[in-house]
Amino acid sequence: MKLGKTIIAAALLAAPNAGAQVINQCLTCPRGKYCVSGNTYSCSAGYTSDLASTSASDCYICPEGYNCGSNGPAKCQSGYWSRTGTTTSCTALVSIPKSWTNETYLEPVENTCQEKVLTPGVYRIELRGGNGGNGGSGDNSGGAGGAGTTMTYNFIVKDEVSARVCRGKHGANGGNGYDCTSGKKWDGSTARCGRRGVSGVASHISFKDKSLVFFPMTLSDNFTIAGSGGGGGGSGGWYYGFKSGSIVERTSYNETGESGSAGTALADPFVTASLFTSYLGAGGSSASNGNGKAGSPGSKNVSANYAPEPYASAPARATLYKYNSKL
Repeated sequence: MKLGKTIIAAALLAAPNAGAQVINQCLTCPRGKYCVSGNTYSCSAGYTSDLASTSASDCYICPEGYNCGSNGPAKCQSGYWSRTGTTTSCTALVSIPKSWTNETYLEPVENTCQEKVLTPGVYRIELRGGNGGNGGSGDNSGGAGGAGTTMTYNFIVKDEVSARVCRGKHGANGGNGYDCTSGKKWDGSTARCGRRGVSGVASHISFKDKSLVFFPMTLSDNFTIAGSGGGGGGSGGWYYGFKSGSIVERTSYNETGESGSAGTALADPFVTASLFTSYLGAGGSSASNGNGKAGSPGSKNVSANYAPEPYASAPARATLYKYNSKL
């Protein structure tokens, strides 16, 4: 009998989930589940619950910025975000696709700015700076205008902040073949020069207070920018000099074409004007008896994760979207 009692006692001690013997041994129903009559049930996919939930009606949709797996809602780490109803991992901010958006917040017309107060949420800005115009050709070719740059960023607004979105434009090409200011070529014809290309205008976004905005990179001052390139330099004309209507001697003479102008940016009260100059393309230099030099491309004010992409004929652009968490 003693052996039998020992076996029974050992069996009872080894039995898993034997049930609580007293009320204070009961466990609180965990997050992400609801408990009825001692049984535990999981909330539907995309839903979660708080501790001690007692029915399916206690489950609620997983909020944006959280990952709701089997253990209930967990806030996304810094630099990550999720849409409402997310049950898997959060998405890195730099990888959030445009397909998650359905609302255009700001889209100014060419060569203008718009300002708006942004409410907390996740946004996407797409910027294309204006190209510099090509230098005009004379007796030699003008230089190419510097390319604007295309950049896209996702960012989080942590609290209401005023933002300013500016859309640039392409610069006009320089005129071809104007008369150089003096001299004739050896055959008596006038030397021809080319006009400078006009600078492209940058597209950018700025914030009144950058501390209220989270980018997955370091912002310089309060703005990011897609810089424009300067126009290419006009070509130089050339001639051999004449004397008294007949060729007495031939004097080599070169006239230098106009240099392209550097890229420009629209005025912005949130940004110190001098800071723009670091990110705008330089104008191409002119040439004497040779082709004009190309303008340099616009620069960027972002980390290497957002390398600019060149573009050719596409218009300058500045479009701000807001992500809709319910998509």
